[in-house]
Amino acid sequence: MLPFKTDSIDVVVLPHVLEFSLQPHEILREVERILIAEGHLILTGFNPFSLMSILRLFHNKTAPPPWNGHFYSTLRVKDWLSLLGFELISQQNALYMLPYTGSNSFILPQYLQCFSSIYTILAKKRCIIPPPMNKSWIPLPHLKPDGEDVAPEPTTYVKE
Repeated sequence: MLPFKTDSIDVVVLPHVLEFSLQPHEILREVERILIAEGHLILTGFNPFSLMSILRLFHNKTAPPPWNGHFYSTLRVKDWLSLLGFELISQQNALYMLPYTGSNSFILPQYLQCFSSIYTILAKKRCIIPPPMNKSWIPLPHLKPDGEDVAPEPTTYVKE
């Protein structure tokens, strides 16, 4: 549990936190709890379908980060966020090459975004807030079949 009050934070940034967490769902639930209504979440992650992820096949589970993390696809993360009531504002993909600095690095064209190594998601917490009741609204009388006005049983309001 995060040490913040409920509905107290405007923006939360999670750089590669979900990949190295044992309970990524719990982290997202806590972020939803502490964010104010219309608050923003910025998270980054490694794409499991990238060229960099292919290199993970050659490393074992005890390798140093980032090779030992659990990479989640953007579709899965967006699904988790939608279940928690977040609205996707934008998604950016970056690093379209193997993570080597040599001159033999293979660079993908940017139109192949599904194979980028890193993604960034910006989401907004959505809350449905009912409008306040206006004092200028008056009850509308219901009519009986014979035309007499009666006190409203289920009250219907009409603005004057």
